[in-house]
Amino acid sequence: MFNPAKFSGVEIARLRAVCASPQAPAGQHQVRKGTDDEWKIVLGLIEGTIACRNMPAFLPHILRSEECLRLVSTIQAQVEDELIMQLGRSGGVRVTRQSTKAITERILESAELARVNLPALHNMLGQTKTISYDQVTKSIHFYFFTRETAEKHKEVRVPFSGGVYRLLNAHRAAAGPIWDRQRGLNGQPQGRRVEYTILLLNVTRFVDIGRIAAFLKEKILTEFVMEDLDTHTPDSRTSTIWRVTFKLAGCPTFLDGIVRLLWFGTTIIVKPPNVGRRLL
Repeated sequence: MFNPAKFSGVEIARLRAVCASPQAPAGQHQVRKGTDDEWKIVLGLIEGTIACRNMPAFLPHILRSEECLRLVSTIQAQVEDELIMQLGRSGGVRVTRQSTKAITERILESAELARVNLPALHNMLGQTKTISYDQVTKSIHFYFFTRETAEKHKEVRVPFSGGVYRLLNAHRAAAGPIWDRQRGLNGQPQGRRVEYTILLLNVTRFVDIGRIAAFLKEKILTEFVMEDLDTHTPDSRTSTIWRVTFKLAGCPTFLDGIVRLLWFGTTIIVKPPNVGRRLL
């Protein structure tokens, strides 16, 4: 999507063709000089005047992997916005139904029964970049390409499993007691989660954790930290568990719906937040 106030019709057609142009696989360290149009697209992505569901194929050819990661992180932090639907204590979404597609289908099924404003709901879902369920807070997060898009849909009422919910803007004005509005050193409200954590189970000493880290780094273009949870004591119950923390508010797309990895003959179980805590 291109902001028509920023680009002419001719520019939009030309830049859209550049974004959609297929590219040969980028080899390691094979970075070329970008064209003027390619750099214009990169600048537009950063400024929020251009929004793409998938990053243009030319990016790995003009930016190194670390720079691509920084670009994605910048877009998520400065350009995208989210609306939050708080389900409450009685609500919840099963692990197998937490993908964007599954949540969308459940919303539309509920909408048919509730007979709500279907055109407005379809319009909002069509402009949603991705949907993530937060197991910890029991809330559903709708991520949009820009803050302007999120603002446009904040009044939409969303039906879900017998209830109809209001959407809260993640960047709404602070309210409530002063103690609930404290901010950390990074400027974010202390209660706001900006990390997503999973557990990898059945990771024994015979599994090369370095190769797993390299595999995840190749597939997921965001920063993450891996931590061995083994207490290194005779009674350790976490000797085969690793925690992976991503610098994202929701599940990485690559791991969306994944519950196990078949790794050279070993089945590694993938556990999302707060699922299977008894294993600890």
